[in-house]
Amino acid sequence: MNLGIIYLAVGERFYAEALESVKSLKLSMPDISVTLFTRECGVSISSIFDAVLVADDVHPHHAKIKAMIRSPYDRTLYLDSDTRVYGDLQDIFALLDRFDIAAAHAPIRQVFEQRDLPDSFPEYNGGVVAYRDNDKVRCFFDSWDKKKRASLKRAKKETISLELRATGSNSSRLHCHRD
Repeated sequence: MNLGIIYLAVGERFYAEALESVKSLKLSMPDISVTLFTRECGVSISSIFDAVLVADDVHPHHAKIKAMIRSPYDRTLYLDSDTRVYGDLQDIFALLDRFDIAAAHAPIRQVFEQRDLPDSFPEYNGGVVAYRDNDKVRCFFDSWDKKKRASLKRAKKETISLELRATGSNSSRLHCHRD
């Protein structure tokens, strides 16, 4: 079983953020494998990444979900480019011994009314998601992507966590981790 961390960086600003995030990660976990998904051809790719793959989709939210599906690892932790790591993350990977997906609660509690979903069901932080590579998870991500595409057609709302919340409400295997 191999495990690793993936990032998506679409645009120079997000690439610079991802570099800083990986530097903070490597202080605690110097041997962890890190893959970057990007569309940036002109950016000088740092040797801090073990692999650099082309991001599939034009829209960053779809590219994020597609990158998660295309992870080269059996167990993956997706981190947004603006994250900073202040300790070892092995405990997050350990959650995947029991659960297919682990996601943190969103850091700010916002309740957006969604039909057939109680306010008590939490919104997840789509910037910190751990998961196993299996058919159930790929199906989950496909469903999440479809919900995201449908919501972008209906409104200009630029959030990915609402669709993650709605998709998670239909999954018996989504685990929500709190500090």
